[in-house]
Amino acid sequence: MNTTRRGATRTIPPALSDDALYGKAALYARRALEAKEVDAEDAYQLWATLALELLGKFALARVHPSLVVDPKNSNSMLEACGISTATAVRTIDANEVFLRLKHVVPGFNSLAYNSCKDLADRRNAELHSGHAAYIGISLEVWEGKLWHAVRLILQAANKDLEDFIGGAAAEKEELINHLSHLKCQSALQKIEHARDNFSKDADGKKRTPKTLEDQRSQSGERSWWHLYRLTSGRYARYWTRQCPACQCTAVLGGDKDYEELTDDQEEVSPGYEEVETTYSPVEFICDQCNLHLVGTDELSAAGLSEEIVEVDEREISYEPDYGND
Repeated sequence: MNTTRRGATRTIPPALSDDALYGKAALYARRALEAKEVDAEDAYQLWATLALELLGKFALARVHPSLVVDPKNSNSMLEACGISTATAVRTIDANEVFLRLKHVVPGFNSLAYNSCKDLADRRNAELHSGHAAYIGISLEVWEGKLWHAVRLILQAANKDLEDFIGGAAAEKEELINHLSHLKCQSALQKIEHARDNFSKDADGKKRTPKTLEDQRSQSGERSWWHLYRLTSGRYARYWTRQCPACQCTAVLGGDKDYEELTDDQEEVSPGYEEVETTYSPVEFICDQCNLHLVGTDELSAAGLSEEIVEVDEREISYEPDYGND
C-alpha cells in the first residue's frame, strides 16, 4: 500500500543535491585557485582535490542521488529517494566515487581513475595522519591530471571550465592543451626510438630485412591471449594490433564505455539478443621493440586511440522468479 500522502513533496537533502554539490565544488575550486595565486601549493592541492571529489558526486547525483550514498545504509537510501528519516546522510568515499565515474563519464578510463585515486589517497594521508603527504610533490605531478579529470566530468554535464571557475578557465585549458601536446610529441619520439632499436642488433649493427621480416612473421602467430599480461593494467577487452614502430603484432587494452541493444533484433536467434559494445583504448605495448604507449594522447599520436565497437549475440538473461506462485 502506498503510504505517501497524496500531493506530498519529496525533498532531496542538500548533501545529495546535484546543484548543492556543484556549487560547493565550484567554491572549493575557487579557494584552490586563490591558494595557487599566493604560492600555497599544499592548500592548492588540498582544495582542488576536495573540489574534484564533490564534482564527481555531482556527476553521480545528476543520474540519481542514490549513486552518492552508502548502499549499506538503508536510511541514506531512503533519503536519496526523497523520504525523510531524520538521520544524517552517509555518502560514499572518494575511491568509490571515482570507480562509479568510469560508468557515468565518457572518457573517464582507468588512467583517469588511477590519477584521481592517487590524489584522494594523498589528501587522506595529509588530513588523517602525521605524514606530510604534500611535501615535495610538484605541480607537474598532479595539476594537469586533476584538471583533465575535472574537464571530463564537466563535459559529461554539458558544462565547461568557464562555467566552473570563470576567468581562470583559459589558463587551465592552456595547461591541459600544453600537456596533451607534450604527450603527443613524446609518443612520436618513443615510436622513432623503438623503430631505430628494432632495426639494430645488440651490437648496434643494422639487421637484415629478412631477419626483421622473420621476426614480424613469428610475432603474428600470437593472439591477444599470449600478450595481455604485458600491460600494466587489467582491461575489459584486448586486441592485437600492428605496432606503428616495428610492424610486429602487439597488444592493445581498453575499457568498456557502454553497451546497448542494436536497432534490428529481427534476425537474431530466439532467446538471444544482439548487443553493440563500445570500448576506449587505454594502453598499447609491443614486446618486440619495447614500445609502450599509455593514454589517449600517446595512442592518438600512433593512430590507436579511436573507439572500438563490437557487435555480439548473447543469450537473454531473465530475472529469476520470486517463488511466490
